[in-house]
Amino acid sequence: ALAYSRPNVFIAAAYGRQDGSADAEDLRLIDLSLDTWGRLLNRPLGGGTAGQTHFFVPVLLFSNYRSVAPTSDDEVITEGFNVTTLGLGAGVGLAHTGRRVQAEARAHPGLGLATSSLTDALGHARLAGADVQLHLARLFGRAGLTLGYAVRVQVWNVNASNLFPELTDDLFDYRGTQHLLRAGINF
Repeated sequence: ALAYSRPNVFIAAAYGRQDGSADAEDLRLIDLSLDTWGRLLNRPLGGGTAGQTHFFVPVLLFSNYRSVAPTSDDEVITEGFNVTTLGLGAGVGLAHTGRRVQAEARAHPGLGLATSSLTDALGHARLAGADVQLHLARLFGRAGLTLGYAVRVQVWNVNASNLFPELTDDLFDYRGTQHLLRAGINF
């Protein structure tokens, strides 16, 4: 996975493969995510010589594209799954800003609209996410170190096609969990 982060924006692109065993298929995963948020009720909790700490309510706008598909064209049991999501959420967060240290932690649920790509199938998506990020400034001249961890649990419920109901199931449920450890350079 690759991730890009700046204040109030998080973008990630992930690619993965599952090598199937005798009773499982080989699968490919592509996941693209964009989260952006604003702070409501940004209240100071205290401060001093070490910095300022704030409690806030992150209001989240999220978008996600996920594709899971078999890697071979042989006769397979699993059909490809492609879904795009756009949603909103709100949660709780803490942020600390010091002279050379910044830290932020957020947790948030969300609810969104989910569409099955290239069809007219429509449904909803539920999201629960949490993110912790630590920025250490000027460790190597102007450059510093950023460490982070994010977890995202998402459930998609996409209804069958209205145009071709005889060709699709009544409801397609899919659940995905993503863990992302990050290490990067800030400047």
